[in-house]
Formats: sequence, C-alpha cells, structure tokens
Amino acid sequence: STYIQQDYFILDAAEAQQAEAIQVLNAVLDIREKAPKQQPEETARVLHALAMLYYLIMDLSKVSFTC
Repeated sequence: STYIQQDYFILDAAEAQQAEAIQVLNAVLDIREKAPKQQPEETARVLHALAMLYYLIMDLSKVSFTC
C-alpha cells in the first residue's frame, strides 16, 4: 500500500514538472515571438524543445501543432 502511494506521488511530481516545463517554454516562446528584433534560430530552438517535450510525454497532437 505504501509502495503504491509513493509511486502515485512520484507520478504527481513528474506531471507537475512537465507542466512547469511546458509553461516556461511557452512563456519563452511568447517573448521570442513578440520581440521587436526577431531571432528565428532562437525561436526554432524553443519550438524544437517544446515539440520534444510533448513527444516525450506522448502528447502527439501537440507535437504536430508545435512544428
């Protein structure tokens, strides 16, 4: 019983970290897209990181949307 509860807590922590990473990357992307001087290579890196993160958490519908 304790083992199952620990696994559930680990999953919650991992999901929280995933959500935080997505939020941070989306904020960085938003800043990049609104910047007066565009840097396409940097924006591409952020988009790639978001796509890879969505891929790793298997949210495949967002992978294609990001790219």
